[in-house]
Amino acid sequence: MHSIYSKLSITLLLFSVMSELQAADVACNNRLLIENRSGWAITLFYTTNAGGQMELAMRQGDKLKELDTCLDRIATMSFERRGKVWGLYGSKVSLDTQLRLLQGQLGANRNKDGVIVIDTTMTDWKLSTRWEGAVRGSLVMPEEVWQEEKAPVVQPKHKAPVPAPAQKPSVQKPHEMLVTLSDVQQGELGAAYAKKVRDIIQADYTQAEKKGKVNLKTQLVREFSDVAVATTKKVGDTLSSTSINSEDAKNSIDMLTRTLNKYRSEGLIK
Repeated sequence: MHSIYSKLSITLLLFSVMSELQAADVACNNRLLIENRSGWAITLFYTTNAGGQMELAMRQGDKLKELDTCLDRIATMSFERRGKVWGLYGSKVSLDTQLRLLQGQLGANRNKDGVIVIDTTMTDWKLSTRWEGAVRGSLVMPEEVWQEEKAPVVQPKHKAPVPAPAQKPSVQKPHEMLVTLSDVQQGELGAAYAKKVRDIIQADYTQAEKKGKVNLKTQLVREFSDVAVATTKKVGDTLSSTSINSEDAKNSIDMLTRTLNKYRSEGLIK
């Protein structure tokens, strides 16, 4: 009798393991891709139907990334801009509306990939969706994964090992350079950006503020500052200058310049 129960237990255990493996091996009919057209580095946050909480970082150069779970297994989704951000583009943005829209169209788009597109206007995020024919992995493999999957270098047999080349001093890439607002004003990012900063600072925002618009000079200072919010009843900002990534600096200045031009066209600044 003991032998029968042992065999039955082993059979049930094997069945359970095989069922889990088969379920995990089921290919997705629909995957979800994120297309980042905003020019910002962002972080995606999403939860699965099973309760898992996931994060996925997208750098400025990452135009398209594929989530590692099926579209119909995602419960909630949102994103936020990476780095020091206040005011414009500063808060977490929900993607639940776009997610539900795609999930409601699954029946008519079997074996296609849903795409959520993240873009920007002068003053806000612009979100949209579309469907693409499934092209598994051709556009979405992160650079770090690709580096890991490259074939290792095999040394020829029966030969003395080749000594490693002398380590070259690391050279900071332009997009990794850190700058302060003062650096930009002094031409660290070129004359064009120095002029844009000067135009933003010298503009008169009296009329714009009366209309409830953002003071772009104040916003510019915030983008290049560490902001500490006071814990007293009266909330205020303590600003101290800091260095930020040069590409983030360019993006911030370009965005504020576009908004400045819009203010001019609406007659809100002199």
